[in-house]
Amino acid sequence: MENKTLRSAGLSLAVVLLASVGLSGCVTVQPENDVPTSSAPITSPSAEMTGDSAPAGDTSAAPTTASDPAAQQTGPTDFDSLFNSIVQAADTQLECLDDDASGRDDADDLTVSDSDSIISITGDCDDVIVTGNNLTISIVEVDDLRIRGNNNIIAVQDLDDVQVHGSENVVGWNPVHEDDPDIVDRGSDNVLRHDALGTTDLSF
Repeated sequence: MENKTLRSAGLSLAVVLLASVGLSGCVTVQPENDVPTSSAPITSPSAEMTGDSAPAGDTSAAPTTASDPAAQQTGPTDFDSLFNSIVQAADTQLECLDDDASGRDDADDLTVSDSDSIISITGDCDDVIVTGNNLTISIVEVDDLRIRGNNNIIAVQDLDDVQVHGSENVVGWNPVHEDDPDIVDRGSDNVLRHDALGTTDLSF
């Protein structure tokens, strides 16, 4: 009798264990209308791949940062490039000399009376007077620049003062060396500013 009772209890325990194992993978949610609803399986977000994601190593969708090389090329618009182009194209070279080297008090003064030419002036000039017309001039350094002619283009690396009495002259200077010069304009239609060379067509 005891063996039969033990066998019956063992069978009941096995049935309960099997039933619990079978139900352990299923979770039910009981809504208010008493209709059982099976919940969806929960997955890890790290295991999902969205439509916007790409496999590792695929760079076809990555934006490029390299720009068109042709778009990066610009013309020589900076002062140094324009100044050097005048120096290289000059058909006349002049120089302001040191007083001690020449023995003349006015060795650092120049008067340019030519016309229709390209001139390069080097040295440390005290006064440069331009009376000619249709000139293109580069000057390394001058204290006082006086322009009495017309239609001249003058580039100066280092300039203290400029006085213009003519018309349609263009004077540009390099702002790297010092502040803007003192300007006196008694002519008409003159362009006198550090970026003035950008308004001209320097074609040699």
